[in-house]
Parts: sequence; structure tokens; C-alpha cells
Amino acid sequence: MNINKNNFIILLAATTIVLILFILYQFVLSGKVAFLTSDKETAKLQSQSTSTEINSIEKDINETDLSDIDKEITDIENELNSF
Repeated sequence: MNINKNNFIILLAATTIVLILFILYQFVLSGKVAFLTSDKETAKLQSQSTSTEINSIEKDINETDLSDIDKEITDIENELNSF
């Protein structure tokens, strides 16, 4: 009887894990959860030169536009203050 109880617990745990993974997979597919978000500026940052020469570094710095880096800060502050 103890073996059947252990088998049932293992089966229940495995089923629960599979169910949780399936639900997470569905959320990712539906777009409700986005693990990787990308925009134009992020793509530019990821395509910067790997060179360590001063001219390459200056070029990368000059091409990086961070002017609207805090555009969502007001929304974040309002959300935090609403609690």
C-alpha cells in the first residue's frame, strides 16, 4: 500500500508540473507574458561595435539616443503612489 501511495504522489507532482508548464507556455504564446521586449534603441545597443578603439567607442556613444529613456517614469511613479 505504501508503494501505491508513493507512486500516486509522484504521479500527482509530475502532472502538476506539466500542467504549470503548459499554462505558462500558453501565456507566452498569447502575448500576456513577454520575456523579451525589444524596441529600436535596444536593437541599436545590441548591435554596437565590439572594438575597443577610441573612434569606435565614440561612434557608438554618438549613435546612442537615450533622450526618452525615462518616458515611462511618470506612469511608474503614479502606479507606485496608488498603493
